Amino acid sequence: MCYQIVELYSYCKYAEENGEISSVYEPLFDNDAAGEISSVTSLSSVETSGSVAEALTGALLYDEFLQFLWPQLILGTGSAANAREQIAQLILRYSLDLEVLARKGESQSAGDDAAALLRASRFVNRKRHMLASEICKEFWPPGLVDGNGSGVGVAKSSAPATMADDLNDDKNDDGQAELGGNFVALKQFLLDSEPFHCFRDNVGLLVAQPLVLPVQIGLFDTARRWFENFMTSTSKPKIQPEMTRLSLTCLYDDYIEKGPGALEGLKGSLRNYGIRFRVAADLESNMPRAGSLVSGTICPQPTQPKATWSDIRLPWHWQNRNNIEPGRCRLGTGVGNNEGHNYILALVPFGRWVSKITQAEVCTVASDRDFFSLLRLVYRNRRGILTLSWLRRVKGIHFVQFDLYRDEITDVRSRPALPPAELKGQYIYDPMPADLVPPIGPNLLVHFFENPTHAGVLPDLYKRVPKKLREKLVPCPKKGSSPGWGIEFVEGVDTFVFFLCGCACFLLCSFVAVAWTVARDDVQGGFGIGGFLLAFAVFCGGIVHSALNGQGSV
Repeated sequence: MCYQIVELYSYCKYAEENGEISSVYEPLFDNDAAGEISSVTSLSSVETSGSVAEALTGALLYDEFLQFLWPQLILGTGSAANAREQIAQLILRYSLDLEVLARKGESQSAGDDAAALLRASRFVNRKRHMLASEICKEFWPPGLVDGNGSGVGVAKSSAPATMADDLNDDKNDDGQAELGGNFVALKQFLLDSEPFHCFRDNVGLLVAQPLVLPVQIGLFDTARRWFENFMTSTSKPKIQPEMTRLSLTCLYDDYIEKGPGALEGLKGSLRNYGIRFRVAADLESNMPRAGSLVSGTICPQPTQPKATWSDIRLPWHWQNRNNIEPGRCRLGTGVGNNEGHNYILALVPFGRWVSKITQAEVCTVASDRDFFSLLRLVYRNRRGILTLSWLRRVKGIHFVQFDLYRDEITDVRSRPALPPAELKGQYIYDPMPADLVPPIGPNLLVHFFENPTHAGVLPDLYKRVPKKLREKLVPCPKKGSSPGWGIEFVEGVDTFVFFLCGCACFLLCSFVAVAWTVARDDVQGGFGIGGFLLAFAVFCGGIVHSALNGQGSV
């Protein structure tokens, strides 16, 4: 079932309020519209160029923002048909907005220019199915099984019969609907106007729909947030020399600024997520704010089928891992394709004192949300279910320099650390060299690691993370080790869960004391036994805490 879009942010909304949309919709669905479009005239002083359909398709495919949003939207819909219909509806909304803008220009100025703008907006409407099909072809992951059970690679096959004729007409009428040089002159109208910005925002809204967690998990998260806010407010260490503290809603990180305005740049990226600074509340989820989108409402996502393996904090298409491996490169296996591979070098605790490296492909990571979802999967797959793992938690994620030995054993040399600019042929991150150390704070990384859907749908933070290029890191055959740069997971005791266990032990000891008192009519003996049990519980808790914390401190 495809999603329904209801009252997305639209330029038409404001034109309608001013009475400027009286006859916008009727011509779009008029059968005579095709003839009108085929007789488009060229603007003066503009040379003839290629097909508007091809040029517009290229612009939608490789826009600096949309190229990251399309893969997420397609994976989120679950089927090729739904993806095409979803994208076609978005383009329809875009074409209506363009027509309103064109009619405003027509009312303010006369001549062929205003008429060409109106014809161009109708042209976009007629091409919406073809544009949607081309977008699906480009971004449909190879090997992904269609959600409707149609097989592998269905997005690259023919479209459904209901729109096949329209697509064929669209692809064969380029000679008639050719706008020629108009695209050069109309580029600003099509791709640098308010309707196009609204269109990009609407795609982002659709991709960034928040994850709705079960009520019990939401209550648990709320209790944890209050507890951690209290602990953070009472135990903040002093700021070290030459460092600047960035205090968020319930956490903080210390940074060293290497360049002017670097910390403000990070704050700007976080504000785009809806994150607030220095207030008594937790990080907000990734809901677009009223300041960035004037209005917009999207119907909730349809109920998705449950996967055989799931982490309910991940986006749905990351939970359903039966069809495609997250992060795996979509390129073929031919010679030369290795140059397109990128790897994240992650050090995951192994045993009590040792960390092992995991080198995960990130070729298809298109957003911060994808990156933190991948980190969560990498950590969980590597660590698995350990003894007392429910009392253990990732307390920090650090940028480190390390030495890699045989059998994937690693030895951390320094933190925070990033690859020097001289190694730009082996590692990539932006900016390089870094203007902020660490580029992302360890506490902020942990928050997004635990809540991937709080991250954004663009790679604003992901681009700051160093990635290994072309090939995996291997130890030198002669020296037996090789230096590398990546991220390290640092574990510790889950203080909140440990606190809950302490409260449960206290209640149990109190119950035993009261029960003994009532049964034996012996207050002193009852509370003596309760005190003895409480002391033993504290002793055992101390041993467990020491054992779990033996991995190291943050």
